[in-house]
Amino acid sequence: MRLVVETARGDADPELVNVLRPQWDVDALVAVLSVGAGAETLARAGRVSEAVALVEAALDRIDDAWGRDRHAGLRLGALAAATMAAHASGADQQLRQAMAHLDARIAAHAAGFRARVPTDEIGPESIAWIARLEAERLRLRHALGEPVDAVDLVAAWERACEAFAGWPTVYEGARTRAGLAWALATTGDRESARAAAQLAHETAVRIGAAPLIAELEPLLAPAERRGRDESHLTGREQEVLNLLALGRSNGEIGRTLYISTKTVSVHVSNILAKLGVGNRGEAVAEARSRGLV
Repeated sequence: MRLVVETARGDADPELVNVLRPQWDVDALVAVLSVGAGAETLARAGRVSEAVALVEAALDRIDDAWGRDRHAGLRLGALAAATMAAHASGADQQLRQAMAHLDARIAAHAAGFRARVPTDEIGPESIAWIARLEAERLRLRHALGEPVDAVDLVAAWERACEAFAGWPTVYEGARTRAGLAWALATTGDRESARAAAQLAHETAVRIGAAPLIAELEPLLAPAERRGRDESHLTGREQEVLNLLALGRSNGEIGRTLYISTKTVSVHVSNILAKLGVGNRGEAVAEARSRGLV
């Protein structure tokens, strides 16, 4: 739970993933509950290949423990697809192939679950994750450069938001609303996107979800503000960015710069907003393209 909460707040230590890994053999549920956050944390630290491999290994463990086509694959698959979509644009061909392989495996899990469990026996949690998985997989396809119909994209995220309303988990509900905002923005409907983003932003601020705040802020900015160059980094933000490019965690950056982890998290959120990206990996890629690191 510490890994899950700290990942949502943007200050998780990637090494927690290795601490938890031996516990998979004690209880496969540890893999189910931790790997979505663990993969996201690794990817933010620039270790995207490790993140993909971690999910593959977790699915192996789930299959060994309970057999295939279980609910656990829905949740883990949706979170893994979200992480891959966030980092697909900067991936090389080998990594993109690994992502495509994992995506196909996730899709097979979901299809098997739907075939095994009658529709009238699927509970609200599974309904939510089935809808979210569909939406996240479309976002991943879009990130990988595949043609995705904008109407289908928005409709999938609308279904996911409706499904999460029936299973009201605060953080994932806000992330789902943020996904809808992103989908609406891709169609050019900035006003609807901003309205959806505002709802998600209010929750993100209330619970201190710094990466989600940074993801949403570009969607909240008025058009005239978006048109100005607001990418200038302060000296401290540049120092933090340099360390991000080296794959340092928030805790490691704080120790290097003699500032608190919470302060680092604020700087990272500001950097993401100024560069107009949604996560650490994209920030490093964008910074490199601009010659900032």
